[in-house]
Amino acid sequence: MFKKNNLLWVCIFLQTLIFLSSCKKRNDEIALGDDTVLPSDLIYTDTITVLASSIDEPGVPTDRLQQFLVGRMNDPILGISQSSIFTQIRLSALSNLINMGSGIDSAILLLNFTSEIANYGKLESSQSLSVFELSNPFNASDAVRYYSYDSILTFPVAIGSYTGTFNVKDSIKVYEGSAFVNKPPGLKINLTKAFAEKLLSAGANDISTQANFKQYLYGICIKPSGNPSSGEGAVAGINLNNTNSRIRVYYDGGKEVDFLIEEGDRKFVKYDFENQPAFLTTQKANPELHYDTTVVQALTGAKTHLRFPTLFNLIADGPILIHRAQIVIPVIKNTITDVYHAPLRLLVNQPDIQNNNMNLGIEDFFVSPMDYDGVYNETKGTYTFGITRHVQKLFNSYVRDQDDFNNGIFITPTLDLPITPARVLIDASRNGLNNTEKLRLIILYSKL
Repeated sequence: MFKKNNLLWVCIFLQTLIFLSSCKKRNDEIALGDDTVLPSDLIYTDTITVLASSIDEPGVPTDRLQQFLVGRMNDPILGISQSSIFTQIRLSALSNLINMGSGIDSAILLLNFTSEIANYGKLESSQSLSVFELSNPFNASDAVRYYSYDSILTFPVAIGSYTGTFNVKDSIKVYEGSAFVNKPPGLKINLTKAFAEKLLSAGANDISTQANFKQYLYGICIKPSGNPSSGEGAVAGINLNNTNSRIRVYYDGGKEVDFLIEEGDRKFVKYDFENQPAFLTTQKANPELHYDTTVVQALTGAKTHLRFPTLFNLIADGPILIHRAQIVIPVIKNTITDVYHAPLRLLVNQPDIQNNNMNLGIEDFFVSPMDYDGVYNETKGTYTFGITRHVQKLFNSYVRDQDDFNNGIFITPTLDLPITPARVLIDASRNGLNNTEKLRLIILYSKL
């Protein structure tokens, strides 16, 4: 272990700032080929040991997203996954709805798809969705977050149902005023008259404020069901923060009234998994080992933990200055299809030292997003991340303060837009058996 030297570390810090502030190349421009000739004071290495395993994602906050996923699918490699939506409902206006329940014609729930690409799986598969009324309220405090493992109790009898495909391209027809009009692509789910009667039979106090109405009607849950066969089913993104997602009740032979879902209303999604394969459950049960194939799966299915047990060997002879650090993540190409396409982007996180299974962002993501990168290279079948600042901080803490924060990194799916709910299998084999690229940590450094 090296003795502390304040002057030395001031120099390291200043040199790091100078280098990082002057570097303007994109992440994909600095990978070095076999014929690259380096200046004599620079050292290149890509032989640092990398251990990989798939681990559980314990849960992520899902209550402040831009898209809310719904659906059920049976991935032929990773098994069944599904997403359910919980949301509050509000009055379109604080108007008197008393005595409107006697002439109800019908009621529908409208859910607007996020986009044509915010989906995963086989869209032409038939989906079965049920809508339930919540029997318990959301937590009254906005400070209380909802996570992907949370749930709220519902009444047992469904108040609506839908069977059909996720048509994310074609508009839907909705009766409005005195004619049918085209609305953006989405779901139109028929609701029961009994539920519509409850909506239009609220008392004067129940509709006096939005808060009172949310105590009269706690909210709804949209939950998928069914048993899709292997390769069937899909998950699609729903936009609950626009004017097209709402409940509409028709009454008195053509009149209509809307109940809205707006950005300020509390909402979240719950993720569930079934029948995950043995190779994945084995890794989750024994995460300290190395595996040749690991998984990154959205909806908290799994993330990959990469560890670098020989990293600090680079400073056995003294402190170093990191000029560049990259992690190259090769995927198993034959697991990617038009239906199960690779995520457009992944994330690198570091383990929270207070809770090693939780995700913390790294400085490179916030300070230099162009160098951080993480976008899928379809030609190479790789994701490449610039993690220069992160690696330098590991060395600095170890040499200066004798703190070992070398806990590896997590490769995770992005939580929200613009990424679809996809998955990818990583080729972590030593010899790149399923990809011409190899899993490796590349470091360009100089000795001090």
